[in-house]
Amino acid sequence: MNKQTRAGEYLAKRGTSFDLALLQETRDPRLWAPPDWVSVTWRPMWGTAGSRKVLWGSAIVAPALELEPHEPDAAFPWLAELGGACVIARQLDEPRWLASVHFGSSQLPDEVLSRHPWDHIPISTPNGSVWETDVIPFELHGLFSGDTFLWGGDLNSAEVMDDLGFVGGNRELRRRWRDAGSHDLRLRFHAEEQQTFFRPKRRPYQLDHVFADAATERRVASWEVDRSPISTAPPRSDHAPIVVTLR
Repeated sequence: MNKQTRAGEYLAKRGTSFDLALLQETRDPRLWAPPDWVSVTWRPMWGTAGSRKVLWGSAIVAPALELEPHEPDAAFPWLAELGGACVIARQLDEPRWLASVHFGSSQLPDEVLSRHPWDHIPISTPNGSVWETDVIPFELHGLFSGDTFLWGGDLNSAEVMDDLGFVGGNRELRRRWRDAGSHDLRLRFHAEEQQTFFRPKRRPYQLDHVFADAATERRVASWEVDRSPISTAPPRSDHAPIVVTLR
């Protein structure tokens, strides 16, 4: 049984006890989700849905909620360009906007940067390199403007990385996101980052994060890391999910 199947089983066992899940590095959930789930939104990271290759991407699934998939237009070229790095949906309830993100662990190459303007986007790194953590949240905040939202996923970013020889800019990212209206939902419960990454012989980073507007942040009743998927033998993933409860 592969990790994809085991992760799908984890969600299936939770049944309808959750309203929605933000997923990353997943195959099309329609291949494994229960057929009675109401909403499944997915974008592949590479290629197209008609490709013969096994495609992976980001997804938002909701067993009982009606979600409307959102395809970015020319006003937000990086959201459109970067495929499964960000999948977006809307709902009639609050928070209005939802986004599942999976940011790459390397800077954007010059070939990609040449496709769209980016000089208007504030860059967080001391050396001026451009990352998905710069361009995608910038455009998300423009898209969300004035509405309630919740976004998060595997950011491949932790504040402590700034102290461990990485290029830097992770704390600066948090400051910029907060200035743009994104509140880290962990901070109401934990001052320090909590481990969500559990790969052997790697540092115990929190690579997964969830953010929301101020009104949604005030509704948060709990924030916790569920270690059960990484405690099984074999583990379902090397990332433990974050479970957030809203009032």
